[in-house]
Amino acid sequence: MTDSSFVPLTAIDCTIPALLIDRHAPLDVLHANAAARVLAVTQLMESFSSREVQEA
Repeated sequence: MTDSSFVPLTAIDCTIPALLIDRHAPLDVLHANAAARVLAVTQLMESFSSREVQEA
């Protein structure tokens, strides 16, 4: 990676960056992005758990 304005983030078991964080992005933008990702994962996990309850 040649552009040092981005910080690559990798998963625990992967060496390929899955997300690039802009070092110059305002904190409110970074926070909004993180909040959206957490919300998406939370909703996905809730949908998985409700599906298991319905199938039981």
